[in-house]
Amino acid sequence: MLAPTAVVMNAWLGRVPLHGGAALIGGNAWAVLADRTGGKSTTLACLHREGISVLSDDVLAIDSNLQVYSGPRCVDLRAPAAKELSMGRELLGVGLRERYRVDLGEVDIEYPLAGLVYLHWSGRIEMARLPPREALTRIFEHLALTRDPDPSTMLALASLPAFMWSRPPSFIELDAALKALRGPLEG
Repeated sequence: MLAPTAVVMNAWLGRVPLHGGAALIGGNAWAVLADRTGGKSTTLACLHREGISVLSDDVLAIDSNLQVYSGPRCVDLRAPAAKELSMGRELLGVGLRERYRVDLGEVDIEYPLAGLVYLHWSGRIEMARLPPREALTRIFEHLALTRDPDPSTMLALASLPAFMWSRPPSFIELDAALKALRGPLEG
């Protein structure tokens, strides 16, 4: 419920607010971006379950030095994901949909951003490197505020390594998909 306030406050501070999250994979902060119902929170909860520190979910704030800031210490899942993963505690009286909260451990306030991962539903599992031009287009698609962001920060973001993580929209191949995600980012 505080996401809109976090977006505005981070924009006021000169940060680029994105609809996304971040996790420490291979010792580096990686942005995790997805369309609505694209599996972002589920992915972050799964990474947390594997012992990976999750920095933020829902709102990702990045400053001009490409530092990413940690957010609230929880990930909220929709009911089907929470039930399938056996994770989270039910939240009562929050919004119109059933939500389950996964509590996260403590992390530092900020980390250098190593790169970006875009989530994509597909019939196959694949981790493909994206060229900077496509990464920049996708960054603009995930802006959490329509206000014009700092151009130099946007170009710096587009110069970071960027990947498209494709995977099936089911839990059947989840372990293999997570392994494909982590492989290039941990190396």
